[in-house]
Amino acid sequence: MRVGLQWKILLATVVPVLGLTIAALWTVNRSISEQAQRNIREHLVRAASIFEDMLASRAEELVVASQVIVEDPKFFSVLTLPGTESDPQARATAEGVASDFNAITNADLFLVFDAEGALIADAGRVHTGKRDWRDVIAPALLGRSDSRILAISGRQFQATMTPVRAGQRPIGVLLLGAGIGQQ
Repeated sequence: MRVGLQWKILLATVVPVLGLTIAALWTVNRSISEQAQRNIREHLVRAASIFEDMLASRAEELVVASQVIVEDPKFFSVLTLPGTESDPQARATAEGVASDFNAITNADLFLVFDAEGALIADAGRVHTGKRDWRDVIAPALLGRSDSRILAISGRQFQATMTPVRAGQRPIGVLLLGAGIGQQ
């Protein structure tokens, strides 16, 4: 079988052009992919940095707001009432005072606990229902402020737990929290 001149010319001209085209496309594709990956990494690093800065800023806002609230005589005097956890009238007073303060802070979580860790007021925009908070508020019950991320009902909250003091002893805890993400 003889290959005709026409096929020889066709093979001699098309194969090199086809090879160069494939090599050029592969090089361009690789270059664009690498640039896209670099851009994605840079954007992710920048987004992570912005998110970390936002969380740090919000944590500072929560700490400042909670410090101002726990030092207000109207707020901490509610925790000095006898029988706050079991007395419905004292609980209603605590809820009213907590609601007044949360009208200013507009926090997603605004929880007030007594010295034993019992929840006496839940005035936040998000109500948490029945839940054991002792492990979350334990440092604050010992007199140390604490901040952390909490997962509640499928949502995440940035929260700060601040001890409420009468003199030098903790008489309760204020938990302020702000939701993370959209909901």
